[in-house]
Amino acid sequence: MNYKIVNGKVGFPTNSLGKVTSKLDGCKVNYIVIVNDIEEDKKVFSRNNYDKYYDIGIKSFNDNKNMEGIINKLINLSDEDMNKVVEFIRCL
Repeated sequence: MNYKIVNGKVGFPTNSLGKVTSKLDGCKVNYIVIVNDIEEDKKVFSRNNYDKYYDIGIKSFNDNKNMEGIINKLINLSDEDMNKVVEFIRCL
């Protein structure tokens, strides 16, 4: 869903709730909507796909973190080392 993760939590604006639940419905992912400690909506699918999309999300998150690390290392390379990296990549 491309949410930003802050302190281990994800969120979205309340005006996006319909879009989010529609996407969860389409993906057949169980959910509960709680507003002011009251259950407002709930969907339970016989074949919940949460684990499937969780695994995809974790892989994407880890891939992005790895890419950020690579970019940070590239930014700090000397011109000579950057040229070596570029030449190595061209040879792949």
